[in-house]
Amino acid sequence: MDSSEQFENMISKVINTEHADFELADTDRCSTVLEEIAKILKVLGHEEALVTDESYIIDFICVFAKPEEIEASLEMLRKELDVEIIDKYDKVVEVAERIKNAPKNKS
Repeated sequence: MDSSEQFENMISKVINTEHADFELADTDRCSTVLEEIAKILKVLGHEEALVTDESYIIDFICVFAKPEEIEASLEMLRKELDVEIIDKYDKVVEVAERIKNAPKNKS
C-alpha cells in the first residue's frame, strides 16, 4: 500500500463519507509530505487532525486566539521546524513541502 492509499484509508476511518453532505478537499499533495505535516501538527498541539490540500495554518490555532498568541504560534513553528512561515494563511501542505525541500545541512 503506497502513502496515498494509506492516507485515503486513514481518512475513511475518520469520516464516513457515505452519508456526508460535503465534499472533502483533495489530499494529493498532503499524501507526499505526511511526516512533515505530522511535525507541524505536533508543534501546534493537534497531532490527530484531518489536513487537506486546502488547510491553512490558522485552522490549527485556537479561533479565540489574540493576534499576539497567533504570532507566538507562528514563531514557535518557525523556530522548532526551522521553516519560513509567511503568515497564518500559509497552507499547511506548502509549509510541509518547504520543510521537505529544505537543504539538509544548514549552517
